[in-house]
Amino acid sequence: IIRFREKDLTEVSTLKDLFSLASNEHDISMAKYSRLPKRRENEKVKTEVAKEVANARRKQHLSSLQYYCALNAVQYRKRIAVIEPMLGFAQGQIHFFKKGADMFSKRMDEFLFSVSNMIKSIQEDLDADTETMRLSQQELLSGDEFIYTPDADVA
Repeated sequence: IIRFREKDLTEVSTLKDLFSLASNEHDISMAKYSRLPKRRENEKVKTEVAKEVANARRKQHLSSLQYYCALNAVQYRKRIAVIEPMLGFAQGQIHFFKKGADMFSKRMDEFLFSVSNMIKSIQEDLDADTETMRLSQQELLSGDEFIYTPDADVA
């Protein structure tokens, strides 16, 4: 936007000044032409002033065309100057989120696989411990009642 202001607006301002100068020249030459007497004796002066008017008109016409073309170009550049940064930002955000999604999905797959393996191994360990405790409990319960009787006094 700063580049737009500095470069394009100074160009348009310069062209506007040139158009103003050309218009002033045209007005001066038209004033000269209108002050000429209508007699035939001043044909040479009349021809020179007519050429001056034609040159002034040509110069004004060219400067006006350049000025209006520059104005149209500035309008298009202004639109682009506003849209271009927003487009770049949007593309950056999309790229960022795509990268994140790619990284997340790869890492998430690896993480979920390792977590499921850990859970399976923990479950197997718990099943083995549970079976061991169940067998120990059955062994204790299947034992004789003498286990529960107090020890005899040794005298």
